[in-house]
Amino acid sequence: MKKTLCLLLAVAVMVCFVPSMAFASESTSNGPTNSTVVSPDASGGGGNTTTPPATNPDTSGGGGSTTTPGGGTSTPSIGGGGTATPPEVVKNTEGTTTADVTTTVKDDKVVIVIDEKTADKIVEKAIENKSKNIVINAVTNKENIKAAEVSVPADAVKNIAEKTDAAVIIKTDVGEKELDKAAVAAVAQQAQSGDIKFIISTVQKDNNKIVLELSIITATGAVKDFNGGKAKVTVKLSNELKTNNPLCVYVDAEGLYHKVEGQLNENGTYTFVTTHFSQFAVMASKEADKTIAEQKAKVKATTIALKSKKGKGYVRLNWTAKGDYSLDGYEVFRVKANLYKAKPAIKKKWGSTAKTTYKNAKGLKKGKYYHYKVRGYKLVDGAKVYTKWSNRVFKKAI
Repeated sequence: MKKTLCLLLAVAVMVCFVPSMAFASESTSNGPTNSTVVSPDASGGGGNTTTPPATNPDTSGGGGSTTTPGGGTSTPSIGGGGTATPPEVVKNTEGTTTADVTTTVKDDKVVIVIDEKTADKIVEKAIENKSKNIVINAVTNKENIKAAEVSVPADAVKNIAEKTDAAVIIKTDVGEKELDKAAVAAVAQQAQSGDIKFIISTVQKDNNKIVLELSIITATGAVKDFNGGKAKVTVKLSNELKTNNPLCVYVDAEGLYHKVEGQLNENGTYTFVTTHFSQFAVMASKEADKTIAEQKAKVKATTIALKSKKGKGYVRLNWTAKGDYSLDGYEVFRVKANLYKAKPAIKKKWGSTAKTTYKNAKGLKKGKYYHYKVRGYKLVDGAKVYTKWSNRVFKKAI
């Protein structure tokens, strides 16, 4: 009887104890329904706090999106509401801060917009690293890209200029641009607010020539020059152009060529140096020299028609120039003669002007005759090229 009572008591205790163990085990395996997961910040500091839903997410995929930053890395999201930490896009190496930025491709153009948070991180990293170079990598490695536009907050460019000694290098599929510290400061000075757009586009490209349009646009307009700063631009060349002694020319608003400093690199790319952004062409030196010679000949063929009138104590000259190009300036020559019919050689330069009129009110002696002629000039490839001489005019001083 006593054994039976003890057995019944043991069974009762087990019936009460086993459900409690099961409940405790279930609670431990499922975890709290509002748990907190801390993932490292992609920028490298602190941590982001993510609160997942109470139910277990389906991690098998479905509904995920892909963002491709420069450099070929991707950041997938986890299907069913999960989160993933994106790769660090701003990194430091010795002397360099690199930002692999997200790109958007539309037809043959790449557009990159760097937001304020990323821009601030770039500046922060550059200061921390004492970087000499800040690299914005916007290369997509896609074919047939003809233009790239990179937008950077003006405040970030200003901070780079004021708080670092870094040059800014922008890498794109079209070409690479490197602005030295002085050029960065010039851009920052001309851009007070909004975004600054760094644009490079291919105007023409074949086996013998590549023509590029370079510009920097701010909220107040285009940046015309770098106030003593310089930019290096590097582009890829065709195999044929590499072997034709390539050189670079700046193409001005009238289409005139002006050679700029440049060199062919060992890897087959070409780098040229400029103090402003506009249109540039990398081409065979033989073709460039031929074009420049033709342009100089056209300037030399320009004619000038000169007229004169006199007043008390002065002689006024007016003229018109006829040619293919506008002229940068004019030189006025004068000689004095005692007789009406005398035609002495006019060898002395008397004055110069950028206008098409000139008033001679000095060095005149009443009753004497003064003969004049004018010639114009144009700067082509760094040289002053002169037009034809004008006709001769003379007046008697009164």
